[in-house]
Amino acid sequence: MNEGAMQERIVLCRTPDEIQALLERFHMVLPSLKRGKAFRAAMAEKFFQHGKVVFIPEDGRAVGFAAFYCNDHVERKGYLSMIAVYPDMQGKGCGKELLTYVEFLSKKRVCSGGNAARKHDLRQKAGKCIG
Repeated sequence: MNEGAMQERIVLCRTPDEIQALLERFHMVLPSLKRGKAFRAAMAEKFFQHGKVVFIPEDGRAVGFAAFYCNDHVERKGYLSMIAVYPDMQGKGCGKELLTYVEFLSKKRVCSGGNAARKHDLRQKAGKCIG
């Protein structure tokens, strides 16, 4: 998938509430998120302050997401913290697409700081797709 198509399909979460809603949606899919609502709220705030969270919307719901840090500004490497794809969407390339996009963002200047990507004009469909 080319860069333009990825930017059209993959959405960047822009607020802690969007991130927390996404983590709530995936808490039964990803074992590390089963630690409780307070843990998910803390992770949402941490990702908002220091990382990035992206997801793939399809048919009005998030079907996969990745949370990562890209704080290696010299080599522009990303550090994946979480990735999950709903079971009914596994095997359809969603995970690969998310990983490719994480790598793309990690190499771009978009990842030059905690909230830098929020200043860029990436798609803002998050509120409609997380629920």
